[in-house]
Order: sequence, then structure tokens, then C-alpha cells
Amino acid sequence: MQSLDGFLVLGQFWSDHWGDAASVAGFLLAILGFGATPWELSQAKSASEAAKDAAEGLKRKFDLFDLASELARAKAIMEETKRLHRAGPLSIPP
Repeated sequence: MQSLDGFLVLGQFWSDHWGDAASVAGFLLAILGFGATPWELSQAKSASEAAKDAAEGLKRKFDLFDLASELARAKAIMEETKRLHRAGPLSIPP
């Protein structure tokens, strides 16, 4: 019967003070949350820097593609100029 009395006392205590226990649990949860915030911020910063690096790398690739395109265009113009130069003077219509 002793153990049953202990459970009854514990049950009565819990029913009288469940709000206090919830307040303590909420406080501990808030402390854990605030403690995790700097870690989360560092993770967000790392992800932001990785995205920035990826965007810069993509921009460099586009710049190289544009450069290759411009070089091919310049080469075609030079080839056409050489061809016209070798063909001699153009006859100008009257």
C-alpha cells in the first residue's frame, strides 16, 4: 500500500504543479533554441558563400563562352578579309 500512496502523492503534486513543470520545460527549450542559433547562422553563412562561389563560377564559364564566340567571329572576319584581299581590287560599278 505504501507504493500506491507514493503514486497518489506524486499524482497530486503533478496535478497541482503541471504549469510550473511546463514553464521550466519551455524555458529549457528556449535556452536550447538560443544556443543553436549561432550554429545555424554559421551554416546559413556557409551555404550563402557556397551559392555565391557557384554563381561566380557559372559567370566565368559564360564569360569564357562569350570570349570563344567572339574569337570565332573575329577569325571568320579575318578569313573573309584575307579572301577578299587575295581576290584583288573590286570593280566599282559606274
